[in-house]
Amino acid sequence: WLCQYPRICRRIVIPAALKWEIRDKLDQAGITERVLFPGLDGLSCWLKRHYSPRR
Repeated sequence: WLCQYPRICRRIVIPAALKWEIRDKLDQAGITERVLFPGLDGLSCWLKRHYSPRR
């Protein structure tokens, strides 16, 4: 299906240096692991990221 409609889906490559900045912007917009993956899995991913030191 995606081969028939190539304009619908695009790949976006984010440089590693911008990873934390983009995650901060998504957090401000309310888009977190808890929202994308409801349940314990999403919550545990969010907690791990939230309490990890930034690199």
